[in-house]
Amino acid sequence: MNILKYREYIDTECSNHNNKILNRKALKLDGNNSLKMAVGCKDLKSCDYLKYKKDEILLIEISDIKKQFDSIMIRKDSLTVESKKQLGKKLNKKIDPRNIIRDELRAKYLETSLILKQLTENVKFNINKSKIFIIAICSKNISDIVAFQYLINDLKSSLKAFLKDVQIILAKDIGMVI
Repeated sequence: MNILKYREYIDTECSNHNNKILNRKALKLDGNNSLKMAVGCKDLKSCDYLKYKKDEILLIEISDIKKQFDSIMIRKDSLTVESKKQLGKKLNKKIDPRNIIRDELRAKYLETSLILKQLTENVKFNINKSKIFIIAICSKNISDIVAFQYLINDLKSSLKAFLKDVQIILAKDIGMVI
């Protein structure tokens, strides 16, 4: 298998950016014509891109977390007081947007690791390098990175056995990181 055929310019898919397609390439993991599909892992969640560097592997997830957070909040706020009481504290905690987003990102990282393992069965690929999980958010506002600091802390804590670092950056800044 030639994995380089999945190398493409990074598409941020951010509607609020002038340059959605960046002048940087990485291996496409997610989507129809992707590495994930080629290794038979179509049902797994994954990060959007993978950048294989000399000393580390960058796993890049591009997301409009702020929009997702706001959407979940609107739905949660639309629940009546009675509905929230019926859900109980444990389920109310589960429908908190911070927990939903954290759990989704954690699942994407862990399932991407399974895809990388499957990849090694098809090509010679060293997955034992240090991994950095980069979450690139569709925002032009640096304060959104600060607002999601809790997310970095939660993910670093829950994934510390699997990766070197977690970073949240603005999508437009991906080129500076990779």
